[in-house]
Amino acid sequence: YLRKANLFTEKKDLEEVSSLLDQAHKADSENAETFFQQGQVHFLKQEFEAASNDYKRAAELDPDFVYPRIQLGVVQFKVGKIEEAMATFDEAMKKFPTRSDLYNYYGEVLAEQGGYDSAIGAFEKAIELDSTNPLPYVNQAISLFQTSGQPDRALTLIREALKVDPECELAVAALSQIYLQMGMFEESLAMLRRAVDLAKSEEEMISAITFRETTAAQFRFMKEHPELLSKMMGGGILRQRQIASLVRMLHLNSEPNSTDSSYAATESKSNGAGVPIWKVLVFDSFCRDVVSTVLRVNDLRDNGVTVHMLLESQRSSISDVPAVYFVQPTTENIKRIVDDIVRDLYELYYVNFSTSLPRTLLEDFAVQTTASGTSHQIAQVYDQYLNFLCPEENMFSLHFPNTFEAIHNPSMTDTAMGALIDRIVTALFSVLLTLKTIPTICAPRGNAAEMVATRLDAKLREHIMNSRHNLFADSAEDIVTQSRRPVLVLLDRDLDLSSMLTHSWTYQALIHDLYDIQLNQVSIVQDDGSGRTSKRSYDINTNDAFWESNAMLLFPEVAINIDDASNAFKREADEITRMGGVKSLDEVGDLNMGASTKQLQRAITTLPELTARKANIDMHMNIATSLLEMIKERQLDVLFQMEEQLGRQTKATILEAINDPEKKNPQDKLRLFALYMLANDGLRPGDIEECEAALKLAGCDLASLEYIRKLRSLNKMNASITSPALGTGTSAGPSGDLLGKFSSISNRLAGFTDSSSLGSIFSNVRNLLPSRKQLPVTCLVESAMGNRANAGGLGAGLRSAAGGSSSTAARMFEDFVHFDPKQARRGNLAGSNANALRGSLAADGAAQEAIVFVVGGGNYVEYQNLMEFAQRSTPCKHIVYGSTDIVNASSFLAQLSRLNETS
Repeated sequence: YLRKANLFTEKKDLEEVSSLLDQAHKADSENAETFFQQGQVHFLKQEFEAASNDYKRAAELDPDFVYPRIQLGVVQFKVGKIEEAMATFDEAMKKFPTRSDLYNYYGEVLAEQGGYDSAIGAFEKAIELDSTNPLPYVNQAISLFQTSGQPDRALTLIREALKVDPECELAVAALSQIYLQMGMFEESLAMLRRAVDLAKSEEEMISAITFRETTAAQFRFMKEHPELLSKMMGGGILRQRQIASLVRMLHLNSEPNSTDSSYAATESKSNGAGVPIWKVLVFDSFCRDVVSTVLRVNDLRDNGVTVHMLLESQRSSISDVPAVYFVQPTTENIKRIVDDIVRDLYELYYVNFSTSLPRTLLEDFAVQTTASGTSHQIAQVYDQYLNFLCPEENMFSLHFPNTFEAIHNPSMTDTAMGALIDRIVTALFSVLLTLKTIPTICAPRGNAAEMVATRLDAKLREHIMNSRHNLFADSAEDIVTQSRRPVLVLLDRDLDLSSMLTHSWTYQALIHDLYDIQLNQVSIVQDDGSGRTSKRSYDINTNDAFWESNAMLLFPEVAINIDDASNAFKREADEITRMGGVKSLDEVGDLNMGASTKQLQRAITTLPELTARKANIDMHMNIATSLLEMIKERQLDVLFQMEEQLGRQTKATILEAINDPEKKNPQDKLRLFALYMLANDGLRPGDIEECEAALKLAGCDLASLEYIRKLRSLNKMNASITSPALGTGTSAGPSGDLLGKFSSISNRLAGFTDSSSLGSIFSNVRNLLPSRKQLPVTCLVESAMGNRANAGGLGAGLRSAAGGSSSTAARMFEDFVHFDPKQARRGNLAGSNANALRGSLAADGAAQEAIVFVVGGGNYVEYQNLMEFAQRSTPCKHIVYGSTDIVNASSFLAQLSRLNETS
């Protein structure tokens, strides 16, 4: 019976296993092996208490049976009973001091909990006791690779394992994965082919072949498209996953092409393959912003949404269609949903909450619907964990406005601060859950970032240890995924105020600075010259190829690219109209029917794509035109150049800029002086007063500047790391007339009669190409990722910016607090665990992925600086940047001004 049970356990037929074990119990009710096998069944079903009882009984019946003790310790670790688990393993090791497999399993448990140093010691002991067992070699190799990122010792150990057992599947798999992590694709593929040969079941063979072919396809793609390497290494995965989750939600939490939706099942009818169920989408204002950042009206329609409305708006009944609700979990929202159900507005209700619904609210929801007799109309209730915005591939925002102001407001109570920190932690938990990753965490001491780190660590740890269903669990997780655990770097905005005030010269950052980007929409107010203004809004779609390839480029380069795209479009449009016998695309409806069928077919099929391209080119042409007007009016090119060379500026040059009547925007002058002051600690009070007097005459409100001085005097900013405006981008080198190809835009500018007047805007364009410098946030992230090889670049950035040295960021990082939510805690070992983690994080190459989050606001300047650092690293790193909100300089200065009034 037991042998048969073993076979069916491998096939995962747990019902048959249970039946066989019942028969085994009848044959011998005191058999230790039977109780052990029964415990394994309970373990696979996640019935941990029952499994624990069976393991204990098996150990009692056969004191010399080691495996029940091993599994008992594993279960105790699984449910968070760390002390009991350690006691179980300690007792087992005393009783079975020479059992190699006991130490091997003990090491596996320690490694799973993040205790890699202790795990490595256990694996070494297992090898010492039995050098013919390949598993401890492999496990030790994996642990070493995870902690140090250095493959040499790991490869040596795996090769030793293959000497012991040339057919060890785990060794072959581990070797292929480490080769893959190192970028050795051919060697990895050789090991994967070997894994296919070693497969012992159809399921193993399918898995091995699938991974082999996936890796081979990735290798071919990377060879053919090396410029897309960063995306192959994980770029854009956050926004892609958020979109996938939203689309799944719109399909009633079924796969988009699934015909077996809960709605179809409820109605006992099929809606046909690929045909969406038409529905209504109801959301609150926050969830509307989440959706509208990544999906447009056409996207909603493609996924079956005919109408979308705000929850708080007045809505009429549409009783024959289901409704998808996407709202925050609040008492008010639940009351509104219940009211809708009572009014019978829709047929069925699919309720989705942006994050976890507290049990008290869930019970209240149930009570209200039961009391009204409408609970049968609720088809689903889901927690989506999507309470964040993704404006860019690798950027997210919590959409919490004025967070910097709230944190520094002296009237902020401890209760209010705690509530804000909890909101941040809840949203970060959703981000990590969407990424399906549990990172290590680090943060500077003493401010909001440390509070967030502490509470996030506790939330993640509690979820891992105590949740019956671990939402982070992923059956597809492999050795590379585990070894590539990212580091979450939490930072306070106080660290660097300069990056929030700098003028930029890249397309995306310029737009955000001058016009703001809200929910991926740009609104531009233009004056027609007669005193009347008009406002135009442009949507930046996630599939805008021009935006994706140009957003981070310098504005002059974008100008050339717009002109090139426009000329290419005109050539294609001319060819289509020539084939159709018409003068323009607007006349395609009057196509010459005498043309050949092939030509007509091509003209008709090409028209939609050309029309979309024309609209996209026109949008970017209009945005760039407005930017040029603003550059001329505010002399932004001159300001950018001065900020790039801030170390060379003197009081005289700053005063000259402040007093210059051609620089018409007072806020630009205020920003310039604030950057100069932040970069020069030794300014004399008299010089500051003289510059402030000039700023007042120029019409500047000095409240924000006064608050910056207060922050500095209170030592809440680290001046040694704070840098002035550093550009993001690389020097393109000398070239021809950069504006020569931009005539199509320059000719459209009101007030310009020839190219010479436009050329004056960019007269020193080659000098405006920013040098490659790293902002303070990037420097700290580099240290957190253990990238000491590029210390020279870090030092150069800091020295030119703030008189720092190459070790400034590294020294700051040494004082960070560190957490590992997977690290097991025994007694009062938090401090020692933190020290061990600090050492592992600092190791060269320890992290190839990072999530950077700034408490208090972020911007596109920092985002682009981090992306540039990630792309030029070897191998390419993957960095996700987020903040409580994405803020431009004008909004940030407004927060500082209000703080000055309350402080």
